[in-house]
Amino acid sequence: MNREIDRRSQARFRLALAALILFGLGVIAAALRLAPRVVPDVYVLNDFYDYYIGARLFWDGHYPCGVTPEFARLAQQYGVRFMWGTGYNYPPVLVLLLWPFLLLRPEPAAWVWAGASLLTLGILVYLVARRVSGPWRSLLVTCYMLSYTPVIYSIGSGQVNILVLAALTAYLLARSDGIRAAGLALASLVKVFPALFTGKEILQGRFRFALLSAALMVGALVIPAVLRGPGVVVDYFTRVLPEINHAFHADMSNQSLNGLFSRLLADPTLAGLAVPHGVLVAADLIATAAILAGLLFVTWRRRYDEPVLTLLWLAGLTLIAGRNMFWNFAPCVFIGIYLIVGWEGLAGWQRGLFIASALITNLLWHFVYALGYAMTPADLPLPRLVFTLIFSLGTVSLVLKAAALLGEPRGRRREILG
Repeated sequence: MNREIDRRSQARFRLALAALILFGLGVIAAALRLAPRVVPDVYVLNDFYDYYIGARLFWDGHYPCGVTPEFARLAQQYGVRFMWGTGYNYPPVLVLLLWPFLLLRPEPAAWVWAGASLLTLGILVYLVARRVSGPWRSLLVTCYMLSYTPVIYSIGSGQVNILVLAALTAYLLARSDGIRAAGLALASLVKVFPALFTGKEILQGRFRFALLSAALMVGALVIPAVLRGPGVVVDYFTRVLPEINHAFHADMSNQSLNGLFSRLLADPTLAGLAVPHGVLVAADLIATAAILAGLLFVTWRRRYDEPVLTLLWLAGLTLIAGRNMFWNFAPCVFIGIYLIVGWEGLAGWQRGLFIASALITNLLWHFVYALGYAMTPADLPLPRLVFTLIFSLGTVSLVLKAAALLGEPRGRRREILG
């Protein structure tokens, strides 16, 4: 009898959870359509159009990356207006996944992409929340994932980030090594930096998993190399990727250390650097080396349990990434879920860091929406360091969450990642 009651209670809770998620997705969809300040009109689905035109160029036999004359011609032909027209700047594997969208015109394809992102987000929230024991914590995790402003912005701007979030979820939460390896490979083939997780796996002695992940990555890269020649793959990793990671990008969406250094070293109008470009590159490289050395050290020392160690790697790789807006919220989502699950066992200072980090990232986006994207140090009577910190709140938030993780003692495992 008690088992029957428990089954009914669980069924009712799953139904209520699904209803809450559908309601949240509806609110997000309405906000994207009805509130232009959430995502400015000129930036609605902006990034998808970059992907779409890049994919069209690839399948038509042209070079897909950057703003080439062919890119500009297609943008004019399609009537696409870019807020930031950077062209397609992802590894050539993504254009293979985008082929079905080329069957549609750009605008309907973009809205199908946004709808698919919303649906994927809903499924991810449901699957993750169901792993959490206790209805209240499940509801907290659900609300946390659905109310994180950068997630909404990511969908509205047409970015590929929800696909990468799904891939990372598979890597972090799946029990099958095959699914985990496929998730890591897919995330790496879009954002590149997750590939460094293979270093962690090797250091921990999981050679077969690392080899499987690497084989999937290399195998996928062979396909565009066969279709359009190896030059398109080689050029991306030898020219495009280095330029992206060490270019000057002070815009508010760049929340990696690259963005922090760019804002700190820029001239007052953010039109260029106030120092030689080599200073920015050197700062990037030194920070990258230091963070990677730290990650390798804590992995070698085995001071932290696997869930915390994995999340620390995710935070560290995020900080050293180039101009990837995705990275300022995906790690915060996973780290936040972990801390919510273990709330009762957290010290007061850990709770404080988590609450502060969750608030300031959302405040960054609302602050920027209110003042405008073109805000520069010359427009505000603020010291340069204060301006840099305000517009780098995504970075600050991630550092605070990582600091909370560093306080986790060995032997305390959380169910969601453990």
